[in-house]
Amino acid sequence: MKDFKVILIGVVAIITTLALNFRHALNDYGVLNNSLHVEVLAQSNNSGGFTFNGQGWSSQDNGMWNGNWYPTLTKCTHSEITGMPPFQVSVSYDGKMVKCTNGTGNCFNGTPCVPDENGGHT
Repeated sequence: MKDFKVILIGVVAIITTLALNFRHALNDYGVLNNSLHVEVLAQSNNSGGFTFNGQGWSSQDNGMWNGNWYPTLTKCTHSEITGMPPFQVSVSYDGKMVKCTNGTGNCFNGTPCVPDENGGHT
């Protein structure tokens, strides 16, 4: 009789746990109705990084070796001569680029100079 009571209590506990978990899952885990905990927000926040030219740059990643892994967004000016002689034209634009500086991060080669949103042509 004692074994039957222990088994019955175990079965009731498992069924209750599964039912509550199923109900919670159908409610999208409460994310839409309830605010998230501060710890969860801190994990999902992109602290220590930025997005540039369609790529995510992070200063939180550890580089494989000591050195220039820290991504830094800097202003730049790109100049080039286009066309064929005698019809050559000098074109330059202001833009931004990612440089790899000393520290930890996910920067390997950086980026070339990319024009600003407004075109940056001079």
